[in-house]
Amino acid sequence: MESFKKKISTIVENVYKEFKPDLIIFPEYSAVFLALIPFEQEIGQAETVSQAFVNIKKNNPFLKDLKTIFLKQAHMVEAVINDVFGDLACQYEFYIIGGSYFANENGELRNRGFVYGPEGKLIYTQDKVYLTPIEINSFKVSPGNFKSVNGFYIYNRKIVISICRDTFFKEWEDLFTGSDLWVDIKANGTEFNAQEKHSFEKALPARLCSSDVTYGVTVCLTGQFLELFWQGRSSIIKKTNNSIEYIGQTDHFINQEILVKEIWFE
Repeated sequence: MESFKKKISTIVENVYKEFKPDLIIFPEYSAVFLALIPFEQEIGQAETVSQAFVNIKKNNPFLKDLKTIFLKQAHMVEAVINDVFGDLACQYEFYIIGGSYFANENGELRNRGFVYGPEGKLIYTQDKVYLTPIEINSFKVSPGNFKSVNGFYIYNRKIVISICRDTFFKEWEDLFTGSDLWVDIKANGTEFNAQEKHSFEKALPARLCSSDVTYGVTVCLTGQFLELFWQGRSSIIKKTNNSIEYIGQTDHFINQEILVKEIWFE
């Protein structure tokens, strides 16, 4: 837990000292695997997620599947998230989209994005609606509901969020009508080749072109956990005359990189 807190704190502190932002955004899955920290020894002896679970189950026979682990650890993860992101938001008096974690919603597992405000309080959560095969088959995550999606405000500007695969679906365009900034948090578990680059264009850039939202931000997780890996290029885009302009983009798609851009709303 301390290593996670130190890493997030270092990123936030460095960004704040240099740029004094109103909003910091972390990608999808940023806090998901906090749930597995108590099982570091078992995971360290494995090469795959399924093998890690076999090792964990040997010492914890009551854990019947990966979903059970995440459900059981969800309260602990929320406490860590509150301690890390809540304290940072309060200390520097800005907003933080902390990415997502696996939440326990009355016995159902949800991939939940979360936002902390300048007072250090959790001000908004949103569950992923369109799940990936690994979320359904391996982690047994349940989908969220459009009815709970509202967004939040910074200085009277409406910020809305879509979570990775959600962004490929047109339903969000009408739902987000009248918003000022559309944030897409991603954990793209596929090699970022030419085909995936084209796929990214069908996500937030395509949605922005067909909506009345002017600005969009895509924030991608990069890294690896056992056999799982995530790649993608984060970007900041602006819609002008129904075409998209990239006004900020990371140089890399496999390394950690911080993207900063000042946006002036008209």
